[in-house]
Amino acid sequence: MGNVAFKHVILVLALIFTLVFSYFAILRGLADQHFEASRVIMSKWTTGIPKQTWFEALDEIELALKYDPGHGAHHYRRARLYHLCTIYLVDCGVSKKEAAKLAERDYQSARNIRPNWTLGIAHYALLKRDTGQLDQRFHELVQQAVTLGPRVPPTLRLISQIALTKWSSFDADEQQMLAEHLIRGLESPAGGVKKSIVEQLHKHSRQVDGAMITSLFGYLNRDIESADWDATFVDLTFLFWSKWPIADRLILVDRLNLLATSKRVNHVLKIAKDNHKLPIACAILVQSKAVLSACNNTKLQQLFNKQTASYH
Repeated sequence: MGNVAFKHVILVLALIFTLVFSYFAILRGLADQHFEASRVIMSKWTTGIPKQTWFEALDEIELALKYDPGHGAHHYRRARLYHLCTIYLVDCGVSKKEAAKLAERDYQSARNIRPNWTLGIAHYALLKRDTGQLDQRFHELVQQAVTLGPRVPPTLRLISQIALTKWSSFDADEQQMLAEHLIRGLESPAGGVKKSIVEQLHKHSRQVDGAMITSLFGYLNRDIESADWDATFVDLTFLFWSKWPIADRLILVDRLNLLATSKRVNHVLKIAKDNHKLPIACAILVQSKAVLSACNNTKLQQLFNKQTASYH
């Protein structure tokens, strides 16, 4: 009888364990469904955020949190919604100030659950930037994101964006760290990372100086003997032309002329024109037929007049 009773106890315990496991598995499954539903809604926000769909996404993520409150990604997703509200929506049921507080609450919750998740950390730092809270925690978040995710694509993009928009807010050591981080982004093979950072460099080119210029030159000078085509090299060389020291310019001129072969010279000239540096290109490029054609005085004068008119 003792063995039979023991077996019954084991069976009952196994049944209880199975039921409990199944219960939590069902909850997790329901949470995942609602989390995915919120992702699908948010993925459609390419040109704006309709108020109705924002609330639909919030409802979905609230249900995900109801079924699985310990999942860091769910807290992060709700934080993103409130974060986006502070930037793009006039009304999301709470004031902008309250939305920022709710976003910070959820970013911190996600960080508590997943302390090494750099996507959540980077977006938390972005919120601090967007709300003007450049306090000690902001600097700690940036440092942590770079340390934990030195080559994570979203972190490369987001932290580089923060660095360029608030460059003067960082001390010399931080600027050196962020300059190196941005270069890793330019070197990243992940799709879209390099393009995104180049776009940010164009948008915030006036803020780039010091350690960033030094690091950018190191990036451009990484393979000076190569004649392989590199549109980014040409683009950044002309974009920051006025900021390169004379000695660096001479090195870059040699590389530009290596790239400006008969098949590529028109591309070099177009990039120079797009950066409003065509007169400089005309002065430093080998005077090939294509260069002479693009650089005659009449065309340069027309370009000058057009650019001057666009400033008025």
